[in-house]
Amino acid sequence: MFDGSGARFQSNNLVDFSTLLYFSGSTFLTLGLGDVTTPDTIGRFIVILVVATGYIFLGLMITYMPALH
Repeated sequence: MFDGSGARFQSNNLVDFSTLLYFSGSTFLTLGLGDVTTPDTIGRFIVILVVATGYIFLGLMITYMPALH
């Protein structure tokens, strides 16, 4: 999703696939370092979806930990 809307993101460096992959990982793992940003409404909505997915994934992992033990 980020690569398809790559023109919507800003960074100090060139915004390429590796930058967007880094951004996806940092938002999915709820770090949100802020070095890659988006002033666009659609880009912000995509970021919110990825952060929500990260929280849901974290909640599912914590829920299934006792079942693995």
